[in-house]
Amino acid sequence: DKGESRKIRNEYMNLNMRTVNRRKKRKATEDPVEAAALDAEIKQLQKQLRSMPVRDEMDENYRRLRYVRYADDFLIGVIGSKQ
Repeated sequence: DKGESRKIRNEYMNLNMRTVNRRKKRKATEDPVEAAALDAEIKQLQKQLRSMPVRDEMDENYRRLRYVRYADDFLIGVIGSKQ
């Protein structure tokens, strides 16, 4: 079995959903003070999102095999368990 792609990290998804909810709240608000506070929070959340990896690098269900042939040699690259 192999996964199509690595799964998305839960921490990233939670932070992304918080950002989406803050944007919805920002769009609905008319108070300039609250809007400025939400803008600052959204900016801070986006900064956190950019600093963390999206996908789980150690996903156990993801495997990939790469084969490269060059002249008389070949290389096999394995991502995942070797069993």
